[in-house]
Amino acid sequence: MMGMLTGDLTLFPLPDVLRLLATTSKTGALDILTDAGQGRLEVVEGRLRAATADRYRAGLARRLLGGGALDADTVLALHDDAGTLLSDRELADRLVDGAHLGSDQVAEALREHTVDAVLELVRSQEGSFRFEGLEPSGTDAAALAIGVEELLEEVERRDRAMDELQTASLPATAVVTVVVPDDEQVAISGDGWQLLGFIDGHRTIADLVELRGCGSYDTLRRLAELLEAGVVTTVDRRGGTPVQRIVDGQTALSQLEARASSPVPAVAERVTPPVPVQAPAPPVAAILAADLPAAEEPPHEAASTSASDDTPVPPAHPEPDDEQGAVAALPATDEGEERSDSDLDDEAFRRLINGVETLS
Repeated sequence: MMGMLTGDLTLFPLPDVLRLLATTSKTGALDILTDAGQGRLEVVEGRLRAATADRYRAGLARRLLGGGALDADTVLALHDDAGTLLSDRELADRLVDGAHLGSDQVAEALREHTVDAVLELVRSQEGSFRFEGLEPSGTDAAALAIGVEELLEEVERRDRAMDELQTASLPATAVVTVVVPDDEQVAISGDGWQLLGFIDGHRTIADLVELRGCGSYDTLRRLAELLEAGVVTTVDRRGGTPVQRIVDGQTALSQLEARASSPVPAVAERVTPPVPVQAPAPPVAAILAADLPAAEEPPHEAASTSASDDTPVPPAHPEPDDEQGAVAALPATDEGEERSDSDLDDEAFRRLINGVETLS
């Protein structure tokens, strides 16, 4: 058994470390620490059984979920039953044991995920490694392991392809948007159609890689297929994507519409002059008293101007003629006695009739 092996990836690149472990047929865990995260590779008798670029992420689960092989309920249920985050190999074993997926499908997904994880770690270049040797387990998991030379050959091929794809207007920060192809009849693979469903005119290539969970290589390869078919285009986020320009325009129109439909500002309340209230009409008795001759007042003696002057003062009004009819003033009511307007009107009317008869 090999104890511990540590080193710097800038001095001992990851491919060289893997070849050393393969040559000595070692079994154990190889931890890789980079700025991107902490990866782990499981080696069984010099063959690679599983690999993840970040041991604290459910890489295989994300791949199966993003590719549509598993639904979210199944993925979460398997992790809930375990009570912890399953490693990629543990998840693969549970999927096969529970008959959620066929063993061939699980083995293929695990192999693709392992190759992509090693590719990502190799491209990081800087970091450190630590290998801890373990006793070989008695399981048949080694049957699923990949030979190191076979794996590194595929990694190198994908590494070159990614450099070419990224040079061909596929940087990680580019935004992908759907466009109308010039050719109405285009041939797109099933994986290409699946990727097309994730493209919304806002997500970058890095977002699509994260969402699919299938690794950078596969996502870039599918994007290149869509670009060649003319159904998508990539735009620099700083220049504004066609979809973003539409969204910005719609937002601006919505603001204009909101201002147009807002209530008219309230006008200052006008001061309306008060409507003059007419005084109540005077009672009939008052009208009659104003139009008819005044009633005769009882005679009275005028006050003398001087105590020594005996000359009588003529009365203020002439003595009324008994033969001439006159309308006497309405008798005053006793204090506290209330009389209605209708009573006053009737009485005044009767006195008016009497006065008219007297005049005649």
